[in-house]
Amino acid sequence: KSEGVLEIGQLAKRELFIAGVALYWAEGFKKDKQVGFANSDPKMIQFFLKWLNKCFGYTKKDLSFRTSVNISHRYRIEEIENYWAKIVGISKNDLQRPFYQNVKWQKIYDHPDEYHGILRIRVKKSLDFLRKIHGFIDGLRINSEN
Repeated sequence: KSEGVLEIGQLAKRELFIAGVALYWAEGFKKDKQVGFANSDPKMIQFFLKWLNKCFGYTKKDLSFRTSVNISHRYRIEEIENYWAKIVGISKNDLQRPFYQNVKWQKIYDHPDEYHGILRIRVKKSLDFLRKIHGFIDGLRINSEN
């Protein structure tokens, strides 16, 4: 693992840009009219925020945040919202009301207290930016075929 970390090294802005485009291609919202991203991995969320900021100048005030949680964890929503607010460096009051997934889980988890749902991030008023990201993705796809 440490060899891999060393081999990656520091990312230049262009490398961050390309990595972010690939991440958006895999995980970003593509059918909406706003740039959006959702994930349960705090490090991936932080990477996405860094990509938005360092490559495009977006700050947290340009974004909206919303948790998405299974209904069975409704009783923990304050803890879950505090968790995500701390991860992204915002006030819990800056989160939109949570979305509850009304699906009964078949699996019993060993550590349900480690479940924090997902965080959804949207860039406000970003239709033009979304179109540009679609172009970035096409550029990545086309230029990787050679």
